[in-house]
Amino acid sequence: MFMNDKQVAVRDVILRLLEASDHYDHGANALSDPDLAKRFAARGRECNDTAESLKPHIHRLGELPSQPDPEREVLDHILNRIANIGVDERSRFAKELGDRESAIEQAAGDALLQPLPEDTLHELGRIRVAARERAAALARLVREE
Repeated sequence: MFMNDKQVAVRDVILRLLEASDHYDHGANALSDPDLAKRFAARGRECNDTAESLKPHIHRLGELPSQPDPEREVLDHILNRIANIGVDERSRFAKELGDRESAIEQAAGDALLQPLPEDTLHELGRIRVAARERAAALARLVREE
């Protein structure tokens, strides 16, 4: 079944949120700083919950989102770990997750250009603002290192 532009736009936001959730969870498990690990785990849950909250919106548009490709995620993870050996873990995870937040912000911004129902537009606007704020906070963390 082919998806229309509205379905693709909302699905893209959901996939970016799920990818970010996976990366936050990985960061939470890999970091030695317990406070930062706790905050990463909380953001991972929040991304996952937000993705789940968007699923009814895409249901109304006629299509469920696909799940991220687990094999690609594993390969991305391995390549990132190899490429970043020796780099400070806080800074590396903050940069990586800042990129994920920026991807969520971009996907939500793109989806906001679609003629979607008002409640979907409202939810996407909220997601976009939250992702922008988190990307900025993560960028500050990188600069502090």
